Amino acid sequence: MTPITIFEFEEWPSRGNLIEKEYAKTIKLEESDYKIIDFLKDKGIIDFDVLKNSGIRIKAKQHIGSVQFSKFNLRIIPKIYKKTDPEIWKNITQCMHFARNYSHEKMVHFEKIPISSNDVLLQDFLIWTLVYECQELLRRGLLKSYVTHDENLPYLKGKLILKNQFQNDIRKKVLFFCEYDELEFDNIENRIILQTLIQCRHIAINLELKKEIFKLLQQFSGGIQKVSIKVDDVKRVQRSYTRQNIQYKDAHIICEMILENKGISDFYHFGKESSFSIPFFVDMNMVFEDFVTRLFTEYYSDDEEIISQAKQKAWNVNESNRGGVSMIPDIVLKNKKGEITIIDAKYKSKLNVGDLYQIGFYIHEYTSKNKQQIIKKAYAILPKFYEDEDDQKNFEATKSKIKIHAKFISVNDYLELIKNNDQKIKNKIKEEIIDINPITN
Repeated sequence: MTPITIFEFEEWPSRGNLIEKEYAKTIKLEESDYKIIDFLKDKGIIDFDVLKNSGIRIKAKQHIGSVQFSKFNLRIIPKIYKKTDPEIWKNITQCMHFARNYSHEKMVHFEKIPISSNDVLLQDFLIWTLVYECQELLRRGLLKSYVTHDENLPYLKGKLILKNQFQNDIRKKVLFFCEYDELEFDNIENRIILQTLIQCRHIAINLELKKEIFKLLQQFSGGIQKVSIKVDDVKRVQRSYTRQNIQYKDAHIICEMILENKGISDFYHFGKESSFSIPFFVDMNMVFEDFVTRLFTEYYSDDEEIISQAKQKAWNVNESNRGGVSMIPDIVLKNKKGEITIIDAKYKSKLNVGDLYQIGFYIHEYTSKNKQQIIKKAYAILPKFYEDEDDQKNFEATKSKIKIHAKFISVNDYLELIKNNDQKIKNKIKEEIIDINPITN
């Protein structure tokens, strides 16, 4: 099956490429393909047109990932890598791991696991991580929780519920209506794992990986209910870990990424989708923002307070009495003197006027909050794209004299330092991105 590989925001067939244009004319779509196309267009992942004389035309947006159609595979890759790089999906998986606060030690361990990059896509690398986490949980022993049962039994167990027992006596049932607690594997922590593995069975591509998922399903399905799990359920558990269930933290991080990025889950009839894969796409805007935020949170400085995603009410909205809409800078640095630095991550090759106004608005909000604090500078952090030249620029507002500095970073360079646990990261951030000294004028 022929693969079509394009960058974010790239169009296929590309202008002037006669081979791609001729191939586009030969592609005949099936009914199932149109369902996938409708889903991807509704989610804003791609623009897809079927032209009478020119075949198909695809325009990627900010999402990366893959989907298998009846006649071809579509792969959208990030512009921070070459199209021929065999380690693209593995590196992006590591980037997502770091961005979501996955354990650094496990990132290093996972890097050493020999996984062939052939026929392994983004979702496969994420699922391999989940397989590793599940194997570790099974090795340590799955969590058991007390579950309350109330039912009629031929013997007395726990406590007798008199109200229900009276009904048994009236009906002359020789049974005891009991309420009792038992330690079981059927808890929300294990249900999240089981439901994610069920989803993984339908989105995994690699055959060896599918076999590992099948083994785990057999081990997890005993005594654990198959119930619908949403991303909100995972996030709710993540807010309340204790010493009893903290070992599930990293596994749930992977579950959350898989559940929130998987595509179509309901229009296939299970058992009939074997020739297709469910779309799996990730918004690189969010990945890059989270990646930069963790870089600063873990490595920037011990002398400054770092406030990530600091919410501020920005607009009053007369709608549903919800109060307002938040404008949120990615990172706010605050030193011991109370001096503020605004940092915003932008996954793009250059800043536009809208970006400058947005960052300027953040500065205005923080200045308005404290009249004695006037912020004159901010930083916009952008990725280094492989095919684009870095064009670092400083912008200054004509009236307010606010300065915004555009800084470009190589995601892969930082990933290599992170995976090697290299302490040079802190110096690299300070030298490459931001001055150590506070910014006040």
